[in-house]
Amino acid sequence: MVEHQQPLSASSIKEGAGNVKYTTASTSETATFTSTTPIYYPVNGPLVDFRAYHPYSSAAIKDDGNYWYEMDVQDQSNQSAIDFMTASADNSGAGYDKTNTSAVNLNFQHQLAKVIMNVSAGDGVSNLTGLDVKVKGMDHLVIFDLTDFSLVGTGFVGTPVITPYSAGSNSYELILPPTEFYNLSDCKVEFTVGGNTYVWTISENSGNITDFNSGEKYTFEVTLTKNKVQVS
Repeated sequence: MVEHQQPLSASSIKEGAGNVKYTTASTSETATFTSTTPIYYPVNGPLVDFRAYHPYSSAAIKDDGNYWYEMDVQDQSNQSAIDFMTASADNSGAGYDKTNTSAVNLNFQHQLAKVIMNVSAGDGVSNLTGLDVKVKGMDHLVIFDLTDFSLVGTGFVGTPVITPYSAGSNSYELILPPTEFYNLSDCKVEFTVGGNTYVWTISENSGNITDFNSGEKYTFEVTLTKNKVQVS
């Protein structure tokens, strides 16, 4: 909770509400969040606005005053745990104070990119039993600045290998950093089945998709054939 129309800073945070954890058990698109340490409006203070992000991190506010959110998306097994989203509310520009008796509505926006690969067997590939999928060359470390929700940077450690989340029926999902700091031409997907490995350079697709943008979803239809990988 920050002073109305003021950027996030140590001085603009009101009532000590700088990084308060709110949770919900709901899995629907709309939900009511509660906290064991709820936020209260200033008794005689200024108007305020609200800023929020998901998933929560106790380390989002650093000792040096930076409001950087750092995450690693290499583990894709729990998609919700890496689906970074942000929201803000200023009461349509009017700000909030203690006279407000309604819940504060926060409309969260996805900040990473969602990628779906639907894989099928083509000529020369009898079936996909035991299919293993690996993504290589992709940045998996991400830093966002919570003062304006901007992407600070991305990176990787060592030789990055990401195993996509298997959604069943040979459909694989990834939540990935936007390609502002790296190139899809350097990123490859390896499909291994029946003792053979088929390699796809992600930037090579019939849709001419060469970038992953924040908040966007990309669906690729991947067909494995004896001689090449066909992607549309």
